[in-house]
Amino acid sequence: MNRILFGLLSSSLILGLCACSGPPTTTPPPPGNATLSLTLRATPPLPSAHLSILTFRATVTGVSLTPSSGSAVSVNLVSGTASYVAEFTRFQSDSALLSAAVSVPAGTYNTVAVVFSDVFLVYCTQAASAATGCSAGVATGSAATATASTGAFPLTVTTGEKVGLALNLNISSAITASGQTISAVNLAAPNVLTAEVLQAPSSTTDLSSGQLAHIDDLYGVVRQRSRFGAKLHAADRLPWDGLHYGELVDNLRSGLLNTNFFLCDFRRTRGGRRNPQC
Repeated sequence: MNRILFGLLSSSLILGLCACSGPPTTTPPPPGNATLSLTLRATPPLPSAHLSILTFRATVTGVSLTPSSGSAVSVNLVSGTASYVAEFTRFQSDSALLSAAVSVPAGTYNTVAVVFSDVFLVYCTQAASAATGCSAGVATGSAATATASTGAFPLTVTTGEKVGLALNLNISSAITASGQTISAVNLAAPNVLTAEVLQAPSSTTDLSSGQLAHIDDLYGVVRQRSRFGAKLHAADRLPWDGLHYGELVDNLRSGLLNTNFFLCDFRRTRGGRRNPQC
């Protein structure tokens, strides 16, 4: 009798526990990845500022995205090295490829941050408009992180999606100027960096499906070329601009660039002149 009663109580207890615990829970699978490409450009000061900036450069040492939850996601630079030298006076008219088809987790991101070091600016002042030549001045800045949180953000990327962002550095927001003299550079100041989504091709562009932008500031040596495409390697410190990019791109068929279109636009000799083959 006791044995039968114990069995009934045990069965009731098990049924009660199952009823209280509910159905088994499952952990949702982790999100997949998207691919992200970044370009870099700059907005010059207004002509009314009467500034003459001869060179303005900084070294990009890191790029990261801040998700809506979790830790920051690092974005590798296109050079495959730890740094990239950006010349902002050139980027006023050109665009540079900062990151190409980097894998990032799908999700929502609130900001993008770019870490700069070795900030250096040379400007020129002229005592009178009719005077010949000018006097050069130098302004430097500390290592700083520029952050963009508006425009393209918040940015939601889905699994398998190819996304492009155009990062724009506003030179006026980054400098302190009085008259023609620039006294300081601060790349961490408000409104220095903005971001826009690179739009998909439309009838107003000559970009094909899968291409996001034209890249105007890519220097290197073409070592292999065929009617199907080309392989581009950066020269080690081109004498005419002194910039070191390492090996930029091994095969430019990344979905971001049209190799056959731009090779002749940007293949140059060491003297900075256009290659006569183009």
